[in-house]
Amino acid sequence: MPVTPASERRIVWVLGAGFSYSLGGPLLNDFFTESLNQKLFAVAGVRGIPSLNAIVNDVDRVYVARDAHRAPVRGEDRPWKNAEEFLEVVDTASDEQVGAGGRDAARAMLDPFLDPSSDENRYRNLTSDARLYLAAACHLFVPMRATEVVERLERWKPYRRWCNELLEDRDAVITFNYDMVPEVASAGRLRPMAPVGTSRPEIRSRKRTTYLKLHGSVDWSIEQDQLVVDQDPVELLRSGRLVALAGPGPSKLSFAQGTSVDLWAMAEERVREAHVVVFVGYRFPETDNHAMRQILTALAANREEPLTVRIVLGPDVGSKEIVRARALIESALRSRSPVAEPEARRLQENRRLGRRTPVVAVVPLFAEDLLTLYSRDDLHFWGTADEPGAPRDR
Repeated sequence: MPVTPASERRIVWVLGAGFSYSLGGPLLNDFFTESLNQKLFAVAGVRGIPSLNAIVNDVDRVYVARDAHRAPVRGEDRPWKNAEEFLEVVDTASDEQVGAGGRDAARAMLDPFLDPSSDENRYRNLTSDARLYLAAACHLFVPMRATEVVERLERWKPYRRWCNELLEDRDAVITFNYDMVPEVASAGRLRPMAPVGTSRPEIRSRKRTTYLKLHGSVDWSIEQDQLVVDQDPVELLRSGRLVALAGPGPSKLSFAQGTSVDLWAMAEERVREAHVVVFVGYRFPETDNHAMRQILTALAANREEPLTVRIVLGPDVGSKEIVRARALIESALRSRSPVAEPEARRLQENRRLGRRTPVVAVVPLFAEDLLTLYSRDDLHFWGTADEPGAPRDR
C-alpha cells in the first residue's frame, strides 16, 4: 500500500507541560518549589503585579502545611504527596457539586493550615489563589513584548520553526497547557478556538490550523458565569479575577463536560482522522482520567492505515512516564474497531510486507530537539515499534 504523501498527511500534535519546559515553562513538580516561588516574586516586581507576592505566600504556606505557629511539615508527613495532589484537594474542597463526604474530607485536610477566623469562603478563595498561582507560573516565563522579542531569542527558534511548518488545512494542535507559547511563537497566526457561547464568535473552518486548548488558557477568565477570552494575562493577574483554568480536581471534569465540550468533540474528531499523532511532553497525568480516556478512545477509533504514533518525553526511554504512556497507547490501539473488508485487505498486505501498523515509537528527544530536526516525512518513519531512534531509510 503506498504511503500517503507527506504534504497530504494529517498530523495531530498533543502537547503537555514538557512542550514548553525548555522555554521556562513549569512542570507540575515545579509548583510551590522555592525556585519557582522566587522567580514569581522577581517577575511580579518587574511586571507590576504586587498582589502576586501575597498570593504565592498564602498558597505556598498551605502547600508546605504550616500555619502562623508551626514549622513546615516534612514532605512525607503532609496530607498530599505532591503539587498535583494538593491542587486536587484544594479544588475538591471548594466544589459544591462534589458529594459532602469527599468535600468534607478535603476540607479536613486543609483546615489545620487555614486561618480559622477567615470566613466560609476560605476554600473558594484558596482555589482562586491557586489558579492565579498557576496562571502566573504558566505565563510570566514568556518575555515582555514577546512577539517582538522571541525573533531574537535562540530558545524560541525551534518553536517558531514548528509553527511555520504546520499546514493550515491538514494539521491540528491539541494542548493541555495553559500557556501561550504557540500563540507567541507563531506571532499570533495560531489562534485557539473559543468554546461555543463565549465572548468571541468563532468560525469553524478547515482553512486554518485547528488549535484547541482543552484545559483553558491564561488569557481566559470567568465573568458572571460567562467565559471571556482574548484578555491580557498580566491584567488578569493584577485584577485577581478568576482565571479559566481546569487544574487537577473535579472542576477539570466539569470544564471538559461543560465549557469545553465542543472543543473536546473537535479534538476527538481530529485524532480519529489523523495519519500521525505526536505526543510531545504529555505524560497522561494520573489525575486526568477523562483526558486519557477520551484521547485513547479516539485513537482506538482511528481507521487510517498506516497510523503512526510518536511519543516525545525525553531521552530516558526507560522512565516510568515513557513506559506508561507507551503501554496506554498500545493497549488502546489493540482494541481498535474492526475494519471494513477493503481496509482489512490492506492491513493484511501491510503485515505480509512486514509493515507494523499502527506503529508506536518512542523518539528519545526533548521537545526542542524534535522541533529543531523533524520533517513531515520523518514523523511518519522516525523510529520503529521496537527500536526508537533517528529517521531510517525509506
